[in-house]
Amino acid sequence: GFIHALSHHFCHTCNRLRLTANGNLRACLLSDQQIHLKSLLRNGCSDFDIQKQLMAAVKQKPISHQNHPFQIACSEQMVAIGG
Repeated sequence: GFIHALSHHFCHTCNRLRLTANGNLRACLLSDQQIHLKSLLRNGCSDFDIQKQLMAAVKQKPISHQNHPFQIACSEQMVAIGG
């Protein structure tokens, strides 16, 4: 048989943000929504502006997914995301 990577919904207990290898910040592992944190840092954004973006990422975190857990909406491979 197959051992699936996702065996149950865990969104309601997830408290993580993920920083990808290319400098993007994801509020949700299973979503393509991300903040381009590396660009903000390289463009010299203020600490306050970066803090606002981090708070926006936290607010983007879904309570749960509408999709079945094996129908992931993410188009990148987990190795690129860091998941």
